[in-house]
Amino acid sequence: MGVRVLIPETFQTATGGVEEVMVEGETVGQCLNKAVEKYPRLQKLWFVEKDTLAHYLLIFVNGENIHGDSLKHVVKDGDEIYPMLIIGGG
Repeated sequence: MGVRVLIPETFQTATGGVEEVMVEGETVGQCLNKAVEKYPRLQKLWFVEKDTLAHYLLIFVNGENIHGDSLKHVVKDGDEIYPMLIIGGG
């Protein structure tokens, strides 16, 4: 089955319009890196360095915001990961 990584429209320019990708992994970090292997242009949008998320991303797993070191958060088959762009303004 695997883990579904949903690609927000904001990042779909890096995937050629693909909205989701199925990957295998035990943690959010492994899953996001598998998505990057399939769509390398996501690397510079999601990560500052290989294992450091960009500061403007929030990670949701099954609709729940994952706080702290979200890359180490354990996932299981059937889970959905949603990287969301933080939008601020004033």
